Amino acid sequence: MSDSHLEDNDKIFGIIRRSSPSNTKNIDHIKNDIELIEGDLCDDISINKIIKQVKPHIVYNFAGQSHVQTSFEQPLYTNDVNYFGVIRLLEAIRNSGYNSKFYQAGSCLPAGTKILIRKYITRIRLGILS
Repeated sequence: MSDSHLEDNDKIFGIIRRSSPSNTKNIDHIKNDIELIEGDLCDDISINKIIKQVKPHIVYNFAGQSHVQTSFEQPLYTNDVNYFGVIRLLEAIRNSGYNSKFYQAGSCLPAGTKILIRKYITRIRLGILS
């Protein structure tokens, strides 16, 4: 998905957790074309700061704790990221005053995500979604 935005000369920012291992193999091919910013969906201060800094037109949330075993072993953390993290993002956008669009995937794993996102992007560009 980032590839299509880069083809359109869009500026791409990504949030990477400070405590996250530096496994970026899924973005290694575009790593030099995007800006990674440290932040955490469990930290409303960092999320608010990033939204104010970036002033996004569109926010895509692919973050989410989606590993089944981990969700059972760490249910509070899973809830904090998957539920309250979304609320923190939405509140940061609302409080910023920017008219940002928001897409919630909840994980990078849902089936058909690329197709849905591509259609969504196209519809935004055509002005079908407001």
